[in-house]
Amino acid sequence: MEVNLTIPCLLFMIVTIYLYCISKTNDKYLLGVMIFGQVLLLIGSILKNYYLIDISHIIFLLTIIIGVFVFQEKYNKYLVAFSLLATLSTRKYFDDCLFLMATDNKKIINVDELIDINWDKIFSFLLFLLIIKELY
Repeated sequence: MEVNLTIPCLLFMIVTIYLYCISKTNDKYLLGVMIFGQVLLLIGSILKNYYLIDISHIIFLLTIIIGVFVFQEKYNKYLVAFSLLATLSTRKYFDDCLFLMATDNKKIINVDELIDINWDKIFSFLLFLLIIKELY
């Protein structure tokens, strides 16, 4: 199945740039890294460059994990929560990761060969943790 991440990338980029512009805390630094990853994804999607898409995949994963723990502003936390929900939903619907589908499962670093990771459980736990942190 052909997957083009250009439109979703542009939508997330618009939201992230807006949050970057209104941010008043150190959240700006992580938002900047997110924007950088989205630019790499956009260029990689347009040029069909699997390496750029995979690097953006790694940046996405790391910024989402870090964002759960360090974001201070509520709208940035909402962005992470929505990203986790979107990730879980698309993984369930397509039965695979959209980034991997876009690169025909070509990876720079194949973590799954080293250790067996259930990403759905990790993302669900991170979403649960983010909700608990927001409530308390």
